[in-house]
Amino acid sequence: MSRIGFGMSLGEIFGEAIRLIAQHPIILIPAVIPSLWALVAAVLWLIGPVMSAFSGNYVAGAAVSIAGIVVGALIYEFLFILSHAMTVALVRDAHEGGYASVSEALEDTISCVPALLLATLLSGLIISFGCLFLILPGLILAFLLLYVAQAIMVDEETATGAISASFRTAAAAVGETIGVVFMAGIANVISILVLVFVPWLGWILLIPTTVYFTTVFTLLYLERG
Repeated sequence: MSRIGFGMSLGEIFGEAIRLIAQHPIILIPAVIPSLWALVAAVLWLIGPVMSAFSGNYVAGAAVSIAGIVVGALIYEFLFILSHAMTVALVRDAHEGGYASVSEALEDTISCVPALLLATLLSGLIISFGCLFLILPGLILAFLLLYVAQAIMVDEETATGAISASFRTAAAAVGETIGVVFMAGIANVISILVLVFVPWLGWILLIPTTVYFTTVFTLLYLERG
C-alpha cells in the first residue's frame, strides 16, 4: 500500500508520535483496558482466600485462587493483544487520514482477531525455539517479530505473512529499531521502578510510555515497511 510521509527521519518519527497522541488522545484509551482488567482480576482472586477463611476448606480455596490466576492471565493476554492492535489501528488512521475512532479501530481489530491470535502463538513458538539455542537467538527473533501487529493491522497480512513482513521491516530498519528498543527499554525500566515505589504514579507513567513507543513502532512500519 502507499505510504503517507515516506522518508521521515527517526527524529521526525519521534516528534510525529508526540503530535499524534497530543492531537488524538483517544490513542491512549485501548492501553487502559488490560490495566483495568488486572485490577478486577486482583479483586476476584481474593475470592479464594475469603472462601478458605469462612468455610475452612483450604483446598477448595486454593483451587479457586489458582484457577482465577490462570483464567485471569489468559484474559489479560487476550485483552493486551486486542489493545495493542487497536492502538496500532488508531495510529494508522490518525497518521494517514488525520482521523481516529475507537469504535472503528475496535471493529478492525475484531475482524483481525484470528490472525492476531495465530500470529501471537506462532511468534511465541518461534521465540521459544530460538531460546533453546541459548538466549541470544531468542532475543534476535523477538526483535525481528516486533512489527507483527503492525503488519496485520496496516496491511491486513495473514499470520504467516505478518511474520515475514515483520522480519523484512526489522531488517530494513535495523539500526532505527534497535535505537527505539533501547529507548523503550530505559523508559519502561524507569516506569516500573516508579511503579514499585509509587504505584499510582507508575501506572500513570507506564501506560503513556507503552502507547508512545507503540506509536513510534507503528510509524516506523508505515515509513519503512
